[in-house]
Amino acid sequence: SDAKAEQFKARCSTAQTEARAHLGAGQIQSFLTLLRSLGPSCAALEALNPEAAEIAYKTGAAAYKRGDLVNALSNFETALALSPDHELAREYADLTRGKIQVGQDRSLVDWQRAFDAQRFKEAAADYSRLAEAKDNGSTTALAYVRNEYRKALSGLVEEWNRTCAGGNRAAMSALRGRISELLPEPSFGEDLRAQMVSCDETKNANIDIAPKGDNDGTCLTMQSQLAMTRLRSRVDPAISGELRLYLKINPQAVVRVKARISEAGDVTVSGITDGNPLVNTAVRGAVTQWKFTPVRDDSGPRCVDTEITFALKLGQ
Repeated sequence: SDAKAEQFKARCSTAQTEARAHLGAGQIQSFLTLLRSLGPSCAALEALNPEAAEIAYKTGAAAYKRGDLVNALSNFETALALSPDHELAREYADLTRGKIQVGQDRSLVDWQRAFDAQRFKEAAADYSRLAEAKDNGSTTALAYVRNEYRKALSGLVEEWNRTCAGGNRAAMSALRGRISELLPEPSFGEDLRAQMVSCDETKNANIDIAPKGDNDGTCLTMQSQLAMTRLRSRVDPAISGELRLYLKINPQAVVRVKARISEAGDVTVSGITDGNPLVNTAVRGAVTQWKFTPVRDDSGPRCVDTEITFALKLGQ
């Protein structure tokens, strides 16, 4: 109707003013959101595409000079989406993809060398680099690396189950250490680790760092990576609309969770550091629902104090 047409025309005119403000501040994502909300029918916004493309290109060029190749490529591709004829953006996008691929190839070679030599800390660092770049062509390499980790972990789980049946406490303790050392990240292979059988009290004695002797009521202190090998079930944080907006501005929020695991394997959070209150609330709500395999020593079940580093990001 004529009324709707006039209303859209007014909205389009207002949006043009908003768009110029976004571009003046270098806020390309805000401009894109506005552009998508009105569609191609708003010619006034479409006319700003070349200007927006140039800003995206310059942002990408600055990121490229800093060595932030993933961010650079994202901006070059945005520039091309806005202005397909932007030759510099096209040339730099191709150059950046090549550099990213070279870096991924190097990471894969470095990972294989470290993994074969059982230098798992180095291998985990290379794994992280591949995982961070998974949206930029390294999907095949990352799938291969994860499969190799899963094969190694499956073998250790099978060995654990055989050893558990025999009650060899020293061998079980060593296996716990090997599993903890292998994992590239605390949550890796949860489905495989869930297949680890629970041994009875006698066989479980001294399975981790638990000392022998009378239980004096104090809790054991356990490193995060070792504690996470005992994780049986986990719940991810609920992402509210407000938290989603925060994470769009802060793509990855990292907090440290001080937790106590009870004798029954339940979790109580005693403190969270480094986080935004929105993040802290979401993480606390999730971690308190986690379940761990209880720790026992010669005196019986023991509670455990640990600190877990938790990275929260969109898409989790």
